[in-house]
Amino acid sequence: MPNNFESKFESKKEKKPKLMFVFDIDGVITNPDTKEPNKKIIERIGADLNQELPVALITGRSINWIENNIMPILKTTIENNQKLDLLFTSGEKGSVSVEYVNGEPVKKIDENIVMPVQLMSEVKKIIQPYTDFIFYDETKETMISIEIKGGEDDKKIEKQKEVLFLIGIQLKKIIENFDFKDLLKIDLTEIAVDLQFKSQSKKISTRHILDWLKGKNINPFSYIVIGDSPSDAEAAEEFFTQGCDITFGYVGKKNIQKQPFKTKIASEYFDQGTLEILDEVLKDKNNF
Repeated sequence: MPNNFESKFESKKEKKPKLMFVFDIDGVITNPDTKEPNKKIIERIGADLNQELPVALITGRSINWIENNIMPILKTTIENNQKLDLLFTSGEKGSVSVEYVNGEPVKKIDENIVMPVQLMSEVKKIIQPYTDFIFYDETKETMISIEIKGGEDDKKIEKQKEVLFLIGIQLKKIIENFDFKDLLKIDLTEIAVDLQFKSQSKKISTRHILDWLKGKNINPFSYIVIGDSPSDAEAAEEFFTQGCDITFGYVGKKNIQKQPFKTKIASEYFDQGTLEILDEVLKDKNNF
């Protein structure tokens, strides 16, 4: 039977899981049009946590949205809430994050990132005539996001995305009137247009993940980042820059540039592409 010294030594030993998954959320765990989470993917995440494998979520979504739409499903898949101690969530492109301690969430927010109230008011005025198609995401704490309403009618969704594109053009004109315009940027995604600070990116999310792993003395042999946009490739690139063995699983429709790291492009799109990649990993982990 190990003595107290041996137990403490064991707890401090570096853990080296073979693989860690890092998931974007919109268009990866969810269907981008209906925005419904794919329960099969969340069950896979729960299975990894139950096997003591770390998992991370990196997204432009707010922590509030994740807590209301992802976590209730995930909690039904894990043996107990302590398993969440191996989950790290980076929201709003690195400016808000949550880790779990003894199964309880601990949220951190970058207090240096604050959107001016005047700018938020201007954006709300602009979208007012288009609220049948889009909405202002009130749950965001450090960025401004305008999102399509979504649904299952393809023609309605197409119209929503047309309006979203036009709003993106108007937002570019708005920020020209602000003194700190050089600090801001517009990011148009599959379902939203984000007005954010340039310092917000999924590269920052990746650094936070690596810091979190270091603090827990976990050093995975390899990582798989699954995303549907170029900003997700930025996350994979940061893992690569930091010397990690990384594979980027791409499930989006838009073409992406050739990357210096391993890339797997799914034949299916979005959440169905994610399931395809997860199935391939289960069948043959040597290819990843």
